[in-house]
Amino acid sequence: MDNHRTAPVTHTARMRMDNATMVARYLGLSELIISLTIVAMGTSLPVLAAPITDMYKHENDIMLENIIAAAN
Repeated sequence: MDNHRTAPVTHTARMRMDNATMVARYLGLSELIISLTIVAMGTSLPVLAAPITDMYKHENDIMLENIIAAAN
């Protein structure tokens, strides 16, 4: 993959992680809870994004397959 394409995605992901960490520390959450939450979001968001993308493309059969696969 080209660096000029992945750099904005990487930068945005890093900013979100940093901001989530700052908010969690402000709320007094432990480092363990912060890291588990960020890992959970990082693994769940792509699974959620696939059916949403399929929905906008009107690919309902693929969207249903992605939802069923994510539930297993």
